[in-house]
Amino acid sequence: SEGHQLKQPALIMISPKVSQKIIKNDNETATLLFNWKPLNYEKDMLTKIELSYDKDGIYPYQNKTVEAEETTFTLPNRTIYWKAYPVTKDGDEEKYIDSALQGSISVFSITPIKKLQPVNNVGLTYKAAQNGIQFAWTHDDLARGYELQIADNAEMNDPVISYTTAKTEARLDLIDYGTWYWQITPIYDDSIVASP
Repeated sequence: SEGHQLKQPALIMISPKVSQKIIKNDNETATLLFNWKPLNYEKDMLTKIELSYDKDGIYPYQNKTVEAEETTFTLPNRTIYWKAYPVTKDGDEEKYIDSALQGSISVFSITPIKKLQPVNNVGLTYKAAQNGIQFAWTHDDLARGYELQIADNAEMNDPVISYTTAKTEARLDLIDYGTWYWQITPIYDDSIVASP
């Protein structure tokens, strides 16, 4: 009645993205940090994060109500749906404020890339190397490309060659005489993160 604008409590989600993908090795556990900024929260407001196996939240996975602006969840290998919203507590009862954010997280187990060619610790004659060295590695279903790096040290500091390709092979003839080390790194799009 006095012309003041009503400021509804809400939150801004920093992490995860609305549609997030996580990759991990088979023997690892996937964890994901939820991180947000509260807007117009009153003094005793909390944030509720609900994870479920379905979009409607009928089959819950895990829930947390927290005072902080972040929390971590351990996730199974599948798609999980999330909702986040402000709540107030009245004793043991939580009152929900209708300004929920929601999204999905898909967890994938990946097989690490294996280097196929050249074979480890096998020497090449200088003449053979001058005709080009064939590099090959296994495919990663989620990668949109690969970065091949070659360095003169096992720590891969200051690589002398960085080569990007969408294929699982490369032929390079820029390598000089000596002992060289190589590594291949998959390149993923921005919606994919590696589990810590």
